[in-house]
Amino acid sequence: MFIIVSFLSAIIILIITFYVYLTWNFHYWRVRNVPGPKPKPLFGTFPSTITGKRNYFYDVDEIYRNFKGKTKFVGVFMVRKPYLFVLDPKLCKEILINKFKHFQINLSTQWVNAKKDKMAGLNPFNTPFHIWKVKRAEIVPGLSYNRIKAVHPIMSASAKKLVTHLNNEYINGCQTFDGKDISLRFTGETVAGIGWGIETGSFQSTTSDKKKSVFMEMSKRMVYQTLLGFRFFFISGIFPFIKYIYEERFFPEVTDRYFMKLTEKVIEMRNSIEAQNKSQDFLQYLLDLKHKKQLTNDEIVAHQLTLHYDGFETAAILICHCLLLLARYPCTQNKLRREIQEHIDPTTGELKYDDIMTMPYLEQCIAETLRLYAPLPFLSKICTEVCEFENNDGVLVHLKPGDVCFISMQSFQSDEEYFPQPDVFMPERFDEANGGAKKYKDMGVFLPFGDGPRICIGMNFVLAEIKTAVVEIIEHFELTVNERTRNDNYRETDGFMTGLEGGIHLDIKPLK
Repeated sequence: MFIIVSFLSAIIILIITFYVYLTWNFHYWRVRNVPGPKPKPLFGTFPSTITGKRNYFYDVDEIYRNFKGKTKFVGVFMVRKPYLFVLDPKLCKEILINKFKHFQINLSTQWVNAKKDKMAGLNPFNTPFHIWKVKRAEIVPGLSYNRIKAVHPIMSASAKKLVTHLNNEYINGCQTFDGKDISLRFTGETVAGIGWGIETGSFQSTTSDKKKSVFMEMSKRMVYQTLLGFRFFFISGIFPFIKYIYEERFFPEVTDRYFMKLTEKVIEMRNSIEAQNKSQDFLQYLLDLKHKKQLTNDEIVAHQLTLHYDGFETAAILICHCLLLLARYPCTQNKLRREIQEHIDPTTGELKYDDIMTMPYLEQCIAETLRLYAPLPFLSKICTEVCEFENNDGVLVHLKPGDVCFISMQSFQSDEEYFPQPDVFMPERFDEANGGAKKYKDMGVFLPFGDGPRICIGMNFVLAEIKTAVVEIIEHFELTVNERTRNDNYRETDGFMTGLEGGIHLDIKPLK
């Protein structure tokens, strides 16, 4: 009997200890007079990060809607860690722009072990401020408007391959395509051509038994690993000691090795033909930079993978969702097609890069897609200098280095106060006559790429990819939504980047 009692007592003590461990800092915001939802042991205030029953965004948006207008910010808990969830768009702009020196780094800096996960650790999104300044200065000139214009023929060639691929599939009896799949084929071919100067074979027939593109397989594997890393971050929030036993990489070792060997090979090839014909692609930009700044091959590959991550997955997400929305709204699709036809050069039958980048209705369609489906719906910024914010009731909250401010861009962009009928695809919201995108950016409610000094450095490259692909497809095909595709905007349960639950399946009809 004594043994049983002792055993039960030990179990009770362990349960109480574990409960105290999970909840010991749940008073963090309360003692600072910061309102917020009541956290739950193990789950914090975002249970879906643990249960996986629905997309994490819905937990976030529920809190946003419950407290918006009542307070500028609320205290929340990511499992055990306290975050300041900012609900006021003006305060968000202050954090991202005016008070940038107080919030110089992204939370993802803490996710990556830069020594073990070197390529992810050199990605500007994940680097500490002093490294970010150097890396940003290295990569941004290579993604200028003129640089992107110089490599646009590669994008255009990839888009034409996409059209040929869809025509061939249609002829072979396949009238329905997976929007994400064909978008990744295009972005994979484009990124490989611009970043490495190679072709990937992305557009081989979906019904053939040919060997799959290694570049594409490695690219998908790298993106999937990032999802595992994101999950690991939440688990380690419950049990921090796990990091001392095991650390999940954000980029797999196998993909790091693959892209390093690929880069070494293409550099060798590029050097052997350098005197014959010097390319103007991103790889050549990096090689020129290498001679000027003595970059290592690790740094070159890291810059290539920065371009890759934005230009592969992010761009594909936006392309497939833009095609989905155009398929749902045929009048909008036809209006965009008319604009495209009006800008085609009658002598060449082609569209010029400058026209693609400045077509007003195309710009509106892309902006509205970004509003509805921001690729990364949230931003988390780490406080780097002591600062304070005043709430609606006059209470001041003092933030110290290490505190985290959390921003839900997608909640702003889905808010009916700022965007009436927020679930409806209405590109005309962004018409210049109504103030255009600038009006919403100035309000702080349209932040699909972030804002301030650490705005996404691949933004212009991604937008060029999206516009090139969408124009080419809408010019040559009529799109309709396949019955397998849901008719709402419900987000996929398993994922931290944007995606429609069940996938995007579209029917095509070639235009004569």
